[in-house]
Amino acid sequence: MGLGDVTDADTTAMEVFSQRVLALVEEVPGGALRRVVDPPCAGGIDECKYFTGVDAEVTKNLQQFITDVRYGFSAYAQFVRNEGVKYLQAAEAGKRAILDNDLAKRRDANLPAIAPEFPPAVAQPK
Repeated sequence: MGLGDVTDADTTAMEVFSQRVLALVEEVPGGALRRVVDPPCAGGIDECKYFTGVDAEVTKNLQQFITDVRYGFSAYAQFVRNEGVKYLQAAEAGKRAILDNDLAKRRDANLPAIAPEFPPAVAQPK
C-alpha cells in the first residue's frame, strides 16, 4: 500500500489534542514575564544603567519568544482541528456519493432487489 492509499484519522483524538494545546496557549506565564523593568538606579554605580538595559532587553526578548511560541501552538492546534473537520466532511461526501449513485439505488438499471443467485430467505410453501 502506498502512502496515500489509506486514511484512518482518529478525529476525536485530533479534537482532544487541539483543545489541550489551546488550553496551554491560554495560560500566560507569570513571574518574570509579567514584570516591568525598573529604570536605572538613580545615584547608583555607573554599571547599573548597563545591567538595567540588558535586563530590559532580555525580558523583552523572552516575552517575544513566549508570544511567538503561543502563536505557533495556537496555529498548530487550529490546523489539527481544521484537518479533522475536513476529514469528517470528506468521509460524509464520499458516503453521500456512494449512496446517491444510481446503480447503488438500483435506478434505471432494472436490477432485482435481491440477486437471483440467493435462495429465498423464507422457505416457500410446498
